[in-house]
Amino acid sequence: MDKFPKVAAIVLAGGKGTRMNSDLPKVLHKIQGKPIVSHTILVLEKIGLGHINVVTGYKAELVKKTLGKNLNYSLQSEPLGTGHAVLSALPSIPKNITDIIVINGDDSAFYRPETISNIIRQHQQLNMAMTIVTTINEEAAVSGRVIRNQYGKIIGVKANSKLTPAELASNHEMVCGLYLFKRHFLEEHLPKVEFSPKGEYNITALISTAIGLSELHDIRLENPQEWQSINTQRELQKARKLWKSFKG
Repeated sequence: MDKFPKVAAIVLAGGKGTRMNSDLPKVLHKIQGKPIVSHTILVLEKIGLGHINVVTGYKAELVKKTLGKNLNYSLQSEPLGTGHAVLSALPSIPKNITDIIVINGDDSAFYRPETISNIIRQHQQLNMAMTIVTTINEEAAVSGRVIRNQYGKIIGVKANSKLTPAELASNHEMVCGLYLFKRHFLEEHLPKVEFSPKGEYNITALISTAIGLSELHDIRLENPQEWQSINTQRELQKARKLWKSFKG
């Protein structure tokens, strides 16, 4: 398997996970005896990245104590969204890094190393500023749907609240929490992202920026089971049941 010494990963692990109805940070809930985020980190380590940074927030010290001292950490001082979390980590990324993966630590446990390796290779070969990963999922209660034009090209991502019931019923394509960026694009444009109506800086806001520059590439997961939305205890139990058959 290829190694990627000039690629870094920023793992977003700062959320509380309110819908889990637990005081435990969402990424520390376990699948197969390990915290969800530990599975993600293991996959990233297997593909030989040049740097891995875990962004903590809620109960940061507990997350760091659980995951161990051998990782690089950044602290998101306030819960101001995924874009803000990435901004918290960018200053610690080594100078030799040219491309950056941003990945959610709560829904990425099922990715196979070869899947992420293939995504990185496509991103680098096409030399695009931003690559997003999408999937078709009829069950996940995630806000946001990928909008394509009549030619199949992505023209945006629209929140569920802005979709009609008919659009929601017919469109089940969503963005997975896995993005790749050219470092220079991320450093130039992320600080310009505006607050969302909810008062957050969201990494998905960069999708429209990349579209405007004709610099967006999208990849749809060949196996949709590699992305698992884990926002509730019910979804966690479902993921635990799937693990043995999927990873076996």
